[in-house]
Amino acid sequence: MMPKPALRPPPPSSSQSPLLRDYATIFTVWALQKLVILALSLTANYSYDTSTTILFDTNSANDWSHLRWLTERYTRWDTLYFTELSRRGNVWEQEWAFGRGWWRLVGVVAEGISPPLTGILLSHLSHLGAVFMLHNLTQSLQFSQQQALLTSLLHALSPAGIFLAAGYTESLFAFLSFAGMLLYTKRTWWADFLAAVVWGYSGTVRSTGIFYAGFWAWKGVVEPVFTLGLGQKGGLVLGRVVWYALLGIIVLAGFGWTQWEAYQTYCPGRPWCDERLPMIYNFVQSHYWDVGFLRYWTLNQVPMWILAGPMLVLSALSTMYYAKYATRKVEVDLELVPFVVLQAFLILAAVTTMHVQIWTRVSSASIPTYWYAADVVLKSLRREVHDDQGSVEGKRTRSRPVVRERHVTDELKPDSKPEVYRRTRSGHVGRRELVGEKRGRGQGVNWGKVIVGFFVGYSWVQALLYSRFLPPA
Repeated sequence: MMPKPALRPPPPSSSQSPLLRDYATIFTVWALQKLVILALSLTANYSYDTSTTILFDTNSANDWSHLRWLTERYTRWDTLYFTELSRRGNVWEQEWAFGRGWWRLVGVVAEGISPPLTGILLSHLSHLGAVFMLHNLTQSLQFSQQQALLTSLLHALSPAGIFLAAGYTESLFAFLSFAGMLLYTKRTWWADFLAAVVWGYSGTVRSTGIFYAGFWAWKGVVEPVFTLGLGQKGGLVLGRVVWYALLGIIVLAGFGWTQWEAYQTYCPGRPWCDERLPMIYNFVQSHYWDVGFLRYWTLNQVPMWILAGPMLVLSALSTMYYAKYATRKVEVDLELVPFVVLQAFLILAAVTTMHVQIWTRVSSASIPTYWYAADVVLKSLRREVHDDQGSVEGKRTRSRPVVRERHVTDELKPDSKPEVYRRTRSGHVGRRELVGEKRGRGQGVNWGKVIVGFFVGYSWVQALLYSRFLPPA
């Protein structure tokens, strides 16, 4: 049944532009999620571990009493290290596993207020900036406005939950990651340089920031093969390679400088100083935190694998989905490929080397996962509309494409089945999917609702556990 036409169209209003409406919606959902997480955290009347109480009591003379009823519930697990490091810097060797770019920023900003409160405020602001940045990035890659909005909303409801609100590195790292990616899509020399600088700083926040150097390897070496061919002039090739190699070095410099500082502090004298690649980070992760190849492949860690399972599956599906899309037979989508390759590499690292349960929060900077989740939710919404409208009259309705949407009129293929078409940049029109076929009311699982339900439910339960100093962390 077609909706009734409006008797009088609403007057145009510049204040009601789609972008402003999207921003308002994103902010509202983000704020509500943060308030719910806060409310759930405040229900914690006890803590499984007393480390937080001891830390706050020890620093009671250092202005740590500001809003202690709030900050103490957000200061659990790694935030104990971050807050103490922001006050005194590195003392113990195992503390070099924690991103200096984050806790140094907290220490600089924490003038007159406590580091725990500063970390919470910076984390909230960084996550808000990240969801807005993600919206702009998604649209800059020519996804539809609806998918850009849903992607940002899902990130606001991310199962990373309280880790995007407490004084953890996740929020700032996501913001820096998305900001660098947005600059990367501008395709100008100054934007490329700024992207390299931003990603270089991200490497001081989380070590995975070094992998963004792969974007410059793609852009400087692989992409020209597709766009310019192998017959280009040697001088142009050499200049391009040198420029992007320089940008790659800038990305690696942040993390590399941290390793150099540690080498100057401890070497000679420590076992890792004599390694072929003397990096304190590798030694600390292995020796103190038991991070290593297949070390989490034990029966004792089965519960952690179960907790990480939903996001690992979602990320793996998104990788395959966009890998197939980006490398379709018609053309290679040069902009999407590095995003897909990066996520595939990170999934491999999570499964083989990381403490696997952290993937739920680490993936908050892995965009294809959220693109795919938004794609599924959007298709579910459209399917419900189709079932409500088309099945009543026994008619099939034509749906617009979800992925990297372009407007295509029905004249492209008249008198055909209700197929969805996509126009690529080259003007090619290709079959995307069939809609309304073999689908009836109530048939199948509504995976969009499943994804949203998981995101919300996991983040809320996680807030209850985290505030009581209970895993997973």
